[in-house]
Amino acid sequence: MNAVLIENPKAGRVSPGSRRVVERALEATFDLELAQTEARGHAAALAREAVQAGAKTVIAYGGDGTVNEVINGLLGRAESTEVTLGVLPGGTTNVLARNLGYPNDLVEATAQLIQVVDTGTPKRRTVGRLSAESSHGHIERDFAFAAGLVLDGEIVKRVEHMKRRRKRNDGAFIYFGLQAFFAMRRHGKPQLVIDTPDGPQDAYWACIAADDPYTYLRSRGIRVSPDAGSSDGLDLVAAQQLRFVRSLRWVQQSLGKAHHIRHKEALHLAGQNSVHLVAHRPVPLQTDGEFIGEVTEVTARALPKALPVWA
Repeated sequence: MNAVLIENPKAGRVSPGSRRVVERALEATFDLELAQTEARGHAAALAREAVQAGAKTVIAYGGDGTVNEVINGLLGRAESTEVTLGVLPGGTTNVLARNLGYPNDLVEATAQLIQVVDTGTPKRRTVGRLSAESSHGHIERDFAFAAGLVLDGEIVKRVEHMKRRRKRNDGAFIYFGLQAFFAMRRHGKPQLVIDTPDGPQDAYWACIAADDPYTYLRSRGIRVSPDAGSSDGLDLVAAQQLRFVRSLRWVQQSLGKAHHIRHKEALHLAGQNSVHLVAHRPVPLQTDGEFIGEVTEVTARALPKALPVWA
């Protein structure tokens, strides 16, 4: 089987030695072509080239940002693709790889991928597609597990800025999470208006999810929207309160049974074909853990079973 391996040599857990291990193992199963990213956005271009060249499988080896770019390259602006995605953990969190059932250990994950290809058939996953308006123009972006506005958008923005200067750890996410929360508190008013079946609803932050869980932490999943992935639609969870103790309680619950979604001040929409919201001012947006920009309007729609994956 023909496959293209797209490697991000700058991902957090990718090294020359790990690349050799992956390449030699996969060459026993695939007619393998190697491609390395050189800059942000390059993985999407390499994935598009692989599709045009007739590849049957494209394997992303890097972090969640690399995987997201590959997904965008595979789909282009089409509603679905027949090229199957494989994922190997090369980043810090590796959310999609973990959600697909792969261990965070590279050797074990590679062995599992080979076994799945040898004995199984691809599974199809729903993907979210965002259309957003920003001060720099229109943005189109697909996401595999989640997109977030305001709170987690700001966290990802700050962490990405820090990565340029030094290595991050789990404490950075907690520190920047507190900073982003208190920045919202200082502003005082909800910045988002979300269209719902009951009419427009104000919210301080929102998460649009295609899968559950997702996380900023390397060892612990955060269940913001616990039913996401159980239908062909998208789920939304948004906060209509900013009380510190209640918000801490929601964080605690998101690490367990996710009871926060039943709170009267949590807006929860499940299995939506599309979600639309506007912001009173430009707010930060992230998709699959990558900062996209400051936006004023977002429409997210579900692409049911758009992406075949080895899982």
